Amino acid sequence: MLKKIMAISGITLSALLMLNLGTAKADNSSNSSSSSTSSQAAANSTQATFKVSAGDGTPNNPNGLALTSAPGFTFKDTNVKDISKGTDIGLNKADAPLTIEDYRGSNVAKGWSVSAQLSQFQNKSDPDSSLTGVITFQATSQNTAAASDINGVSIGNNYQAVWNSATNNKGVNTATATTDTTNTKLHFDPSANVSPGTYSATINWTLNDTASN
Repeated sequence: MLKKIMAISGITLSALLMLNLGTAKADNSSNSSSSSTSSQAAANSTQATFKVSAGDGTPNNPNGLALTSAPGFTFKDTNVKDISKGTDIGLNKADAPLTIEDYRGSNVAKGWSVSAQLSQFQNKSDPDSSLTGVITFQATSQNTAAASDINGVSIGNNYQAVWNSATNNKGVNTATATTDTTNTKLHFDPSANVSPGTYSATINWTLNDTASN
């Protein structure tokens, strides 16, 4: 009887050992399969990259902010009498728009501002005759998302802010303002120092990045 019990116990123990061994093999096989799948998934994942630089891709605008054109003005003819008494002279033509390229990127914190200053008018035929004038500059913006219209800004002997970027959409656009030839004028106060001839002056345009606006 004792031998029979021991024989049965031996058979039971052997069965349990074989069951545990089979389970371990199954677990190892499952883990190996899972590891292989993860490795295969990782091997199939790659990256695509590219670099973006500020500006338009040319050396003319490496920082992304540039004044690319500004108007010169040809005013209508006048006479000694009108200048001596003070007058407003209408605009004949503007030779270019005022254009700002802003491609610094959408994360730029600062806007931009354009200022202008007008020198004295000198008579080419009479170096002793100079006149101090003020231009009333009006222009229509072609992209109001970038900057608004220019409404009657005075350009004189001192630098004056002429145009500012819009609050939003900085860093990713071109702003262009076309001169209003009807409402842009040149004003002179009465002057006794006027003689016949062609007068000319220099307009200095300056572009600055400004505080966040």
